[in-house]
Amino acid sequence: MKDKDVKIIYGRQPILEALKADVKFDKLIVSQDAKGEVITEIKKLASENNMYIQVVQESTIMNILSKYKINKAVNHQSIIGFTALIEYQKLEDILPHIYEKGETPLIVILDGVTDVGNFGAIVRSALCMGAHAVVTSFSNSAQINQIAMKASAGALNKIPICKEFSLRRAVEFLKYNGLQILATHVENGVYISNAKFTDPCAIIIGSEDHGVSAELLEKCHHKIHIPMTANFDSLNVSVSAGIVLYEAMKQRKGLK
Repeated sequence: MKDKDVKIIYGRQPILEALKADVKFDKLIVSQDAKGEVITEIKKLASENNMYIQVVQESTIMNILSKYKINKAVNHQSIIGFTALIEYQKLEDILPHIYEKGETPLIVILDGVTDVGNFGAIVRSALCMGAHAVVTSFSNSAQINQIAMKASAGALNKIPICKEFSLRRAVEFLKYNGLQILATHVENGVYISNAKFTDPCAIIIGSEDHGVSAELLEKCHHKIHIPMTANFDSLNVSVSAGIVLYEAMKQRKGLK
């Protein structure tokens, strides 16, 4: 069952059979009232395969069905699933591979970027500017649907995308493995031209509304920001990401 943007599977047995057939889900949404052996087995299989389960009120499922123009009378049995359009990769597998190739890691971390167009555009810039992977979270992040795929111009199929249950743990893992953590910040920090992108590093890009979370800011080594002539924060998050990534690419290639 699909519309032009996303494929949705609903119902307990269809989702269970899909999981058994190794279908990858971007997200499973389950009513907080859903009980029974099949639900328990679904949760077990999803957990074993690192798939995110969001527990919601029954009314939320009805609203989602309405959003995607699916008849509310369908027997969804308090569970729906969004199939994944790409195969997610594990951060712990990617990092050793980068070092094995003799390259200096450049990782992009997206914290709270929920707009699919911005997400796709950032991934496109990340690929073009030489980043090795884009890390995002299962919760509070953009869904990778056809709009995101189009905005990325195919980049979502060419650069590793890692979805993490905890961005904090992902940052700690990268720090442990010697990466410098840089977080974009509107007001504080060094200009991007003064940051050292030639070292192994991860760049955290925050949402337009709230920026990088306080939790991740505490974990970063340096805050960085883009100098602007006007006293007006007008840059779209994907534009900001593109500027920062260009600076990283420029330094790594030794460009003036």
